[in-house]
Amino acid sequence: MPKNVRNNQEQALDQGTIANQAYNQAAGVHKVAEAGLKLKPFDLGTDPATHTTNASTIRKVGKGRTLALYNNSAAALAYTLTNDGALAAALTIGDTNAAGDVGVPVPANSWHFTNSYDREYVLTNSADLLLFIVEDDTNITQRS
Repeated sequence: MPKNVRNNQEQALDQGTIANQAYNQAAGVHKVAEAGLKLKPFDLGTDPATHTTNASTIRKVGKGRTLALYNNSAAALAYTLTNDGALAAALTIGDTNAAGDVGVPVPANSWHFTNSYDREYVLTNSADLLLFIVEDDTNITQRS
């Protein structure tokens, strides 16, 4: 039976070292520690290269991208994932449009992580809601 295996190009080869770091003998449990995410600003595709974290104008991120948003404001803000492209309008928290898009809330001064799934564009209702692309060098393969 095939099974999915997560691969990483920079994967450590010494599995014993990994096991020693992941298991805490005194506590008798496996440790869970996040190494941190590789966050990249949105590439505007210009020459010379310019980048931004502002998605208050619509940005094409592509399908299936993991996104990190930071609300750098004292009020809740919203973002919208859509396929409407240039026709899309920023939606406020909880608002919907004819395409079935919704304004998703991000609490004040907090991080929010999502995936673009089957949507290609992201749009925020304020420049204070910062958009980052989460760079992930892993891939999924099948082994039999």
